[in-house]
Amino acid sequence: MQRQPPLQRAHFRLLCTLPDETCDEGGTCSPGCATAVVAEDTCELSEETLAAAAAAAAAAAHRTHHAACGVALHLSWLAPPRAALLVCKPEGGPAVDAALRRVAQLLAEAGCATFVEPAVRARMLAQYAGAHNLLSWEPLPSPQTQVVEEGVALPADAPAQPAICVAPPPHVAQQLDLCVTLGGDGTLLWLSHLLGDAPLPPVLSIGLGSLCFMTPFALRSLDFALGRALRGGFQLALRHRLTCRIVRAGGGADSSHVVLNEVVVDRGDSPFLTNLECFCDGAFVTRVQGDGLIVATPSGSTAYSLAAGGSMTHPQVPGLLFTPICPHSLSFRPLVFPDSVHLRVQVPAESRSVCWASFDGRERQALRAGDSVHVCLSRWPMPSVCAKDATTDWFGSVRSTLHWNERREQGVVHADEEHQ
Repeated sequence: MQRQPPLQRAHFRLLCTLPDETCDEGGTCSPGCATAVVAEDTCELSEETLAAAAAAAAAAAHRTHHAACGVALHLSWLAPPRAALLVCKPEGGPAVDAALRRVAQLLAEAGCATFVEPAVRARMLAQYAGAHNLLSWEPLPSPQTQVVEEGVALPADAPAQPAICVAPPPHVAQQLDLCVTLGGDGTLLWLSHLLGDAPLPPVLSIGLGSLCFMTPFALRSLDFALGRALRGGFQLALRHRLTCRIVRAGGGADSSHVVLNEVVVDRGDSPFLTNLECFCDGAFVTRVQGDGLIVATPSGSTAYSLAAGGSMTHPQVPGLLFTPICPHSLSFRPLVFPDSVHLRVQVPAESRSVCWASFDGRERQALRAGDSVHVCLSRWPMPSVCAKDATTDWFGSVRSTLHWNERREQGVVHADEEHQ
């Protein structure tokens, strides 16, 4: 496996601005915008850093009696990016492979080292000569998650589960300046899972999937989008993530997970309703009696939570969505918690059956009586490169992919028709 000496992360400057009415639709700020420097050098983008930035920009607006219209984050490189992670579907395909080769070419021309997952590098080496310039890491098998109940054996002829290479080692992850995804929303979820609950560099998402709700750049704009990402001066949309921890009945932590969309606790194939006890900062909230519960991020509000009756939520809203799945109650409505809370979803001791937890649709695990899932805001959001700005991109996706509020426009009533 090809290796190179670790690279030092590129320096950048992140500005937090409060645009006013004179800014253009693309988010370009006027000289009168209130601005605060969030970070310089190689500072990692944590929730604390960004909260301090927003407070500083708000203070600047107050000092100048500035009429703000939202918060925008602009990133400029102080030194060119030196290393990028390119993520796509392992099985590839003609369009994905062509896009991968093009991205690798553009990154090489910019002097940026390109990392890919081991399986992708192995596949590309068999396809084209330039793949030897792609870097990767040694594939390490991850322990398989136990998803069958005790005493239930797998069939003798069941296919062996392949080893999954999960996270790149620290010497790779810590030098990444940029991530590029080629695929749909599932590829973006995989990137979040791949890098785990740790600082993420800016993420440029090129839409090659079936829905592409969270991927604002079309394939036809690949060259433009990547060129702008390498030059800097773009807006970032921060997608908050959740840290989830399973605690077993004895009190010991079993596993930890990070999600970009949602954590789901459901009844699986049990004929019984769930009977989940829910707590917020230690205070009892309610019992969920139904098919299950979704705790989602604002980014996940347009996924499973939406299908279960939850509200669409702008990705910049700081909150945790609490959405029941088919509750056996007419009055159980979805709600939103502030992002500062700690939620605990517990299977009570008198539960009739096993419940199941899944994290962005992965790592499904059984929860037995006394087990619980603890959920709180992750310290590390996903900074996504915007095509225009966070609001324009989000409403564009809502309209184009979900066809939100589409209706034939009301006709004009002429004066001679009003009294007919």
